[in-house]
Amino acid sequence: MSDIDTARDFISNALPENILRIINTDEMEIVKDSFIGKDLQEIFPDLLYRIKIEERTGYVYILFEHKSYPYRLIALQLLKYMTRIWDMVIKQKVAGKSAKLPIIIPFVFYHGKEKWNICQSLSGIIEDSTEELKDYIPDFKYVLYDLSKYSNEELKSGVILRIVLELAKYVFTEEFEEKLYEVFKLFGELRGKEAGLEYFETAIRYIINTHDNLTMKNLEKVAKETIPERGEYLMTIAQRLREEGIKEGIKEGIKEELVVTINVLLNKKFKTEVLAVGLLSKIESLNIEQLRIIRDNIFEISSLADVEKYMN
Repeated sequence: MSDIDTARDFISNALPENILRIINTDEMEIVKDSFIGKDLQEIFPDLLYRIKIEERTGYVYILFEHKSYPYRLIALQLLKYMTRIWDMVIKQKVAGKSAKLPIIIPFVFYHGKEKWNICQSLSGIIEDSTEELKDYIPDFKYVLYDLSKYSNEELKSGVILRIVLELAKYVFTEEFEEKLYEVFKLFGELRGKEAGLEYFETAIRYIINTHDNLTMKNLEKVAKETIPERGEYLMTIAQRLREEGIKEGIKEGIKEELVVTINVLLNKKFKTEVLAVGLLSKIESLNIEQLRIIRDNIFEISSLADVEKYMN
């Protein structure tokens, strides 16, 4: 979705008709800033597009909800990101002193197993109130794109977008492996060898990260049966990504073990919880080399304040 043509294709098919009539996707551009915090790793990175809304600069903010169930407080989550976007506009002086803040259309892309059964507005998660209090309750609605509501025929669009949507639609289902045949056939329709390989690598990375039980043998079988002319070469990409994933997993395991070890040792040494003094989050943000330095010098550290010296 960071490919502007694919994003334009998606937005032109996903936004409500009444909104499409007042926006201009021809001048749409991607804003590179990310507004998702590091503490929200369960969802995919967000995407923000600058777009003309009624001939004025506005934004479409897409949150890719990657959990397999509806998140009850997603409207509150969106509000946090929308305020970050407005902060960015103010800091960049996109809006002058007398200008009003731009409109942001919040958009949720959902492809979980469960039906989306929560209110699509901020006020829907706030306590009911009397008429006298309604003026004090903030509110907005978000656009919901629930992939489960669309048939494969309704998903037909550009080839790249079809690959994205069909992968996302079936990733949590028992049909996933079977549907991979259809997805891989779509790669055969991509013109230009390099472009096809680029998107294939992205797709394989996504598949490996979401399906631990899908073996390399199964992937190879699908690739060779659907795109035989590229199957073998494409599988070398898949193998490399799998090995990268294993190495990354080992690194994460080592880091986690070091964090736990340091936490236990510091708690015992100073008879206080590291978490209580706000050090744990800082320790967790360090790389493996930094963590090893703290562990190896644990007996040289005379106070919790000394820990921060070793962080640097």
